Amino acid sequence: MDNNLLDSNINTHGGGGTNIPSGFILMDKILSTYSLNIDVTILFISDGQDNNINTLETRMRELKGNCGRRVSLICLGILKNFPTFLSMNLREFYHNGDNSIPAV
Repeated sequence: MDNNLLDSNINTHGGGGTNIPSGFILMDKILSTYSLNIDVTILFISDGQDNNINTLETRMRELKGNCGRRVSLICLGILKNFPTFLSMNLREFYHNGDNSIPAV
């Protein structure tokens, strides 16, 4: 009999497949269609739990970044184990906008 109780293991419910760089690769494609004259603000909210945290930094190198567009990146890391390197790398690749916006 199925029950409706949540399990503490997210994989039980079909979770755990997060691929952070793939979302940004799609965003890069969309961003490339915007005029260079348009200012863009990106809000990224995540617990930072990628499906393979050990290769995350390597896979992040595939990202295009702002490509000359003015981008303000706001990264909201939730939960205590959010990897700081993730927000710092995203900021390096994308943020060239409002300097008063903190990295995390």
